[in-house]
Amino acid sequence: MSEGDVWHDVAMLTDAAAMLPEGARVFLCIGRKEVGVFAARRDVSFVMRMIEPPEAGAILPPGEVLLSRSEADAAAEAALFRRHAITHLVAKNSGDLAGYAKIEAARKLGLSVVMVARPPSSGGTCVTNVEEAVRSVGAWIAAR
Repeated sequence: MSEGDVWHDVAMLTDAAAMLPEGARVFLCIGRKEVGVFAARRDVSFVMRMIEPPEAGAILPPGEVLLSRSEADAAAEAALFRRHAITHLVAKNSGDLAGYAKIEAARKLGLSVVMVARPPSSGGTCVTNVEEAVRSVGAWIAAR
């Protein structure tokens, strides 16, 4: 997060759906399998970006589906947000920079960002390089 960001951290997608204000124009970039969480919000309009189309018969929130990948350029994302009159961005914290352009665009436009936390760790071993990974796998195999 940077100075001037308007972020709301939430634990789950249901929290994100509940906190959106009536009349919001929301850009959802959470994946096609989870957009149904927002379907009950008939007082909000959504632009849902997904790589693959939703499954046949999927219950979707009101709005438009855009089939595309994230833009790598913040200016292109900002233009998309302006074109659709977006007021809020809902995204999942992936922990990497792959889709960061949308965050930069939201910052530039002063949009509210609802960031859904990463799921808790499963408690597995965390490694930071290949050598540690090889040692960890070797230890796991030896223990069996």
